[in-house]
Amino acid sequence: MPRRTTQADTKTSSPAAERARRLEADTIKRAIDAALLAPTPQPLQELTALHQTMTIAAMVDKVRRRATQLARRARAQRAALIGARDAIVLALYAQAAPKGWMTAWCDGSARATDHRHLAGIGGIILDRHGHVIAQVARNFTGQSALEAEIAAASAVLALARDTGIARMRLHTDCKALVHLWLNQRDDPRLATLRAQARHLDRVHMRLIPRRHNQAAHRLSHAAAHGTDILDLDVKAKQMQPAPADGSGESSIKNNA
Repeated sequence: MPRRTTQADTKTSSPAAERARRLEADTIKRAIDAALLAPTPQPLQELTALHQTMTIAAMVDKVRRRATQLARRARAQRAALIGARDAIVLALYAQAAPKGWMTAWCDGSARATDHRHLAGIGGIILDRHGHVIAQVARNFTGQSALEAEIAAASAVLALARDTGIARMRLHTDCKALVHLWLNQRDDPRLATLRAQARHLDRVHMRLIPRRHNQAAHRLSHAAAHGTDILDLDVKAKQMQPAPADGSGESSIKNNA
């Protein structure tokens, strides 16, 4: 008895559906190229609109892969492409935040070498339109990587307090920090972070892949090693995407 054709089979085998998928992929690729090669408002607006067809994480990974491909072909433009890539990643996450929420990224790094201990913290705050509000990068005297991650998060919340931010989405790639914040918030190691959080109405900490946190990681790495810091603010101001409505997942009430 022949197998009955399902709707899924029809979609898979339909030439029209395949053409539509290819057209969508080509459209996204062209939008990514335009945003990477000409970091101005319109390309980023178009890319932001297209990301509604997929998750932010999926779009960010597409941007990262394409930036890597282009950088390999044009090594002289690598620094510019990496800067544009990181600014696009931040803008995509920022525009997904609910109205009234600011978005931030933090990272702490610490490692020992044969001759010295290297540690640094970095963080960035963006408004919902993708504009850089503030960033921090400084040396850290703690010993462990987790201490550095906590210090980075605390520094970002202190910046938020100083700039009058009430609601913050804080992104980190540190699983241990997110676990403590969500499940063991009374841990003594979080004392400074809790104190800073009290100045905000709401703080929502989100775990993201490390590859999506490269902008903050670069700041912490530069602070630890005393090297130059990429000015993301320049890239963000070049792009300056227009406001876009969006919604995000539910936040965690700040009860620190």
